[in-house]
Amino acid sequence: MLYTFLFLVRYFPFWAVPLALVFFELGVYHYNRRERSGTLTFFGAAAVLVIVSVVWIVFEGYWRAGPFIKRIIEG
Repeated sequence: MLYTFLFLVRYFPFWAVPLALVFFELGVYHYNRRERSGTLTFFGAAAVLVIVSVVWIVFEGYWRAGPFIKRIIEG
């Protein structure tokens, strides 16, 4: 379980951006069905994932995550 979490942290944008696209498509689906709560939920989740991914890349999260994860694994 720990290794799965650490993998997700290290490669965050590589899974978050495709997931944001899926959430965006679900938001469009709910928008076309006129369901306000689903629209706001999925568009909001997509926006949060994209914004956090951009911040993660700007602050070099990939390079900083490597030593951090190694320290956690080594104890």
